[in-house]
Amino acid sequence: MKKKLVISEEVLQRFWDIKKIGNLPLKTVTGQSISVRNFGLWNRLQGPDYSGVQLEINELLFVGDVEFHWTTSDWEKHLHSRDEKYNKVILHVVWIHDQEVTTLDGNCIPILQLSDYFNEKDLQKMQHSVSSIFQSQIEERILKCEGNSIIQDDLRWKNTVEKQYEIVMFKRLKAKMDEITNLSKFYRNDWETLAFIYIGKYWVDNQNRLAVERLLQSVPISFVKRSPLKELLAYVWILGGFERIGTDLITSNQFDEQMKFLKNKFQIKSLDISWYYGKIRPQGWVQNRLIQYFVWLHGLDGQISDVLTDQTWRTQERFMMDSPYFSYLGSKLGLNVQQASKVIANAIIPLQLAYSQHKESHKIDFEIHLDCLRNLPAEDNRIVRKYSPFFGSANTAFHSQALTHQIHEFCREGRCSTCEIGKEICS
Repeated sequence: MKKKLVISEEVLQRFWDIKKIGNLPLKTVTGQSISVRNFGLWNRLQGPDYSGVQLEINELLFVGDVEFHWTTSDWEKHLHSRDEKYNKVILHVVWIHDQEVTTLDGNCIPILQLSDYFNEKDLQKMQHSVSSIFQSQIEERILKCEGNSIIQDDLRWKNTVEKQYEIVMFKRLKAKMDEITNLSKFYRNDWETLAFIYIGKYWVDNQNRLAVERLLQSVPISFVKRSPLKELLAYVWILGGFERIGTDLITSNQFDEQMKFLKNKFQIKSLDISWYYGKIRPQGWVQNRLIQYFVWLHGLDGQISDVLTDQTWRTQERFMMDSPYFSYLGSKLGLNVQQASKVIANAIIPLQLAYSQHKESHKIDFEIHLDCLRNLPAEDNRIVRKYSPFFGSANTAFHSQALTHQIHEFCREGRCSTCEIGKEICS
């Protein structure tokens, strides 16, 4: 049996280059001629893969975005047809064309099938190029101390990095506390509402955080505390304008009737929020995370304020110990250790620190909170994967958060003179 190719979209994106397709007689799958006048800019954030592209299709000029997928049907799998961010896509580049697709506006999108111009050997060569050589070219080089002889002394290097990480994490926690303190003023010291929104924001992927914050701000905390789970989810589903996909709880006729009842009772209307689904697996889709979040809240029996003071919530064991509440969800959407740790590190610990400072109940011992982070598993993100070979393995949330903050706040800004690593090298 022939082995099925598994190629990432990033590999396909690398064919979008004047050296690869600039001189090819390109045509859409329907036979329309394509001439690329401007290849645009590669987008590594949310939204279409390339922006600012200029194409001539059948000698008509089009300006907009280009999106890449392995198959055309991935457009629907990623819910781009329901996302207004993809309304400006003027060309859909795929390896295999298997169905027609449209934008949210209902416009059909021209399709370019790369397999008409390249073969599997070309794909494999490009995949190898991306994984070995090209990656170093597309990432900006920001480590000015990389290659210094200090790394030859492992113990000295480890101690220096650890010392810098302590400083970095203190700064990060202080910054998070200041952020939450400012938010508490916005919410008029309603710390329950603040905790409800802040934790929910970090329960979802980072590209939907601002949208979730806006959504949760429209859900009264009193309604969260006293409403049955199905009624609460129906309320959120109306506000968010979500499709009814997910668990049996969401797809049931009873849930549909609940939504109709709430629409009539409260005159609720959708907030018309744009949700991002690209490059996210279905179990991580924002509506699935929100189901998970509200089931967790339901398990608190309305005692949201306990999260601000109960130190057991700083341990992943407490989150997982309460996992029977997630029987509403089924195994595919159940809470996992990685998700629980992310919420604890990014939301629970900073909230408890800020609330403790607000109450002035006792002197804050940052070291206790840092120890909590050292007992949580590391987050897996692009920065950690790229830079941990240089700084050292990131095995805990303390190290992954410190490394991420180090890159953003010190290395990118060129603050070598205020960095313990930089000072050690200069000495």
